[in-house]
Amino acid sequence: MDSADKVTNSEDGGGDSGEGGAHGGRVLFDLVDQGRPVTVELAGSVLPEVTGLPAPSGAFAGRAAELGELVAVLDPAADRGAEGQRVVLVTAVPGLAGVGVTEVAVQAAFRVLAEPGWFPGGVLFADLDGHDPDPDRRMVPHRVLDGWLRALGMPPEHIPDQLPGRVSLFREVLAAYAEQGSRLLVVVDNAGSETRTRALLPADPHTAALVTCRRTMDIAARRHEVAALGPAASVEVLRQALHQLRGPADTRVDDAPEDALRIAELCAGLPLALRITAALLAERPAQPLAAMADALRAEHTRLDPIRHPGAEQAARAAFDLAYRHRTPGQAQLMRLLPLDAGPHVSTRAAAALIGQAALIGQEAQTAKELLSDLARAHLVVRLAGSRDHWRLHDQIREFAEELGREHAEADHRDEAAARLLDHYLATARAADARWETRDGAPYDDAYDDVFGDRAQALAWLDAERANLVTAATVTAPRHDHPAETDLAAVLARYFVHGRHFDDCTALATAAAEILHERGDLTGSAAMLTNLGAALIEASRHDAAVTALTAAASIHRATADHQGEAIALNNLGLAELGAGRHDEAVTALAAAATLYRAAGAHADEAAALSNLGAALMEARRYDEAIAILAAAGHAYRAVGDTLGEDQALEALEDAHARRRQSHRPGSQGEPWGSE
Repeated sequence: MDSADKVTNSEDGGGDSGEGGAHGGRVLFDLVDQGRPVTVELAGSVLPEVTGLPAPSGAFAGRAAELGELVAVLDPAADRGAEGQRVVLVTAVPGLAGVGVTEVAVQAAFRVLAEPGWFPGGVLFADLDGHDPDPDRRMVPHRVLDGWLRALGMPPEHIPDQLPGRVSLFREVLAAYAEQGSRLLVVVDNAGSETRTRALLPADPHTAALVTCRRTMDIAARRHEVAALGPAASVEVLRQALHQLRGPADTRVDDAPEDALRIAELCAGLPLALRITAALLAERPAQPLAAMADALRAEHTRLDPIRHPGAEQAARAAFDLAYRHRTPGQAQLMRLLPLDAGPHVSTRAAAALIGQAALIGQEAQTAKELLSDLARAHLVVRLAGSRDHWRLHDQIREFAEELGREHAEADHRDEAAARLLDHYLATARAADARWETRDGAPYDDAYDDVFGDRAQALAWLDAERANLVTAATVTAPRHDHPAETDLAAVLARYFVHGRHFDDCTALATAAAEILHERGDLTGSAAMLTNLGAALIEASRHDAAVTALTAAASIHRATADHQGEAIALNNLGLAELGAGRHDEAVTALAAAATLYRAAGAHADEAAALSNLGAALMEARRYDEAIAILAAAGHAYRAVGDTLGEDQALEALEDAHARRRQSHRPGSQGEPWGSE
């Protein structure tokens, strides 16, 4: 390979595949960028909290044998046998949701990550929500791979647009980490689809992966089935969970072993049900275990065994009992949390749900207290590495969603959803307002009380990006809220800056369709123009041409000449990027004409400059010289000295190319022709 450019945060175009090479504690990865070799310096390791690996529970018992088997399989020194790679599928015994497969995988992950030299590169974690009854909430590999590659330090401009390219790059990066002594562990939680899961698995024989699923899957992996806990282990989990919350001075489990066994039986050996029951006991330090067992039994009798068969009845009984002991505020927030269809919810978003206003940087104290109470009850979980982001266990989310529908009128559920979407839209607007214009002038300061500076705004956008996307594409359409179209426009600059083109395309495409259906043709065309501009940045020129051609057609039909000019200018750039120079010239010439007729002389100058560039690429140098001279005059007329300088520089280049084309043996016009 020729000498390569070395980048740590490159601004170059999209990448290909490559190989690794060791370099002082970080990982070097060689790829080809538009025919040019580039060496990317990746992160040496990824900490668990970076990709969201949950912290292991302190109440964990009865799994020593299973854990030992998993650790042995993941040992880099272990014999791989005929499988050729270390992929372990951790599944529940059929029909046993809530048996704790995620916890087993998390415990195993932390064990092997602590072993010196086993996985020095760290861990990549993703919760696919593969069993969520709402298919819109399930994570897709396209998005997961983008996040993982960015977490490893891959510059976004080198991440392929299509899934096959991302899978290939990801696997080659994993192999490079292993080859350079920085082996990674991959953890895929709550997998639901074989196809989606396979895209996230390593292909080399050194990188290990843990996959959890409620059922067996047809993937090349060592199977490991997790059953319910036995009576003794269940009692031990109950004891540990209670001591975690109350300390060892609480001896109720030891003092009433028969009642503890009754609780274990009523919880069917399900760790989640046992932890919830322990939390209820911790809230009532004077309550005997016998009374708790009686309360659980009463919940069982209220449940329909056909609707909630077997162990599902035990989990539901624990959920129901915990819910009945919530305060009205806690119960209402629990019912409203599923309205946020994103992967997690922030304290401030929760505050919006219950009608409590909170600014960035200020504590939403009531919401935070309620969430903390729900977390102590094991009904929500605080995200690893975050102080104000929370999520619901998938079974509890289903339970809370069911309760929410039952209490929709009393909770004013539609109004709560509107407040949530208002929060996302208003805060996104505030974040966008903290960005800088092209010439460095700040945006208006109306949002200073929301974000103190651009960095704070960007941090919020990064943290909430997935929630913002689901707010626009899932929640807003269900509640007929303007966020379904407005967020696409508000977030466009951020998406392009961060090269989040998948999100930009999804939001803009949906918004354009919605606006068109509503009869807002101007708005639909403007959205298509924004989409086309983003696609140009992503080097997806053919898709950009499609969007911009449609936008120009709509603007033309509605006699919006300014909008048509903008669309045509971008269309010309898209055609130029696709290598269709004559089509680019046609579009850009039409844009310049429209701008001139509208008196938009600064825009006309830019269009003329772009037209000159297209003519040069088409080797129509005489025309390019005339157009670039006109562009320089137009820039001078509006006082744009920078534009004028750039036009004059391009003009000199056009003259040079014209002279070169007239030399004997050169391509272009024949020698001596004028």
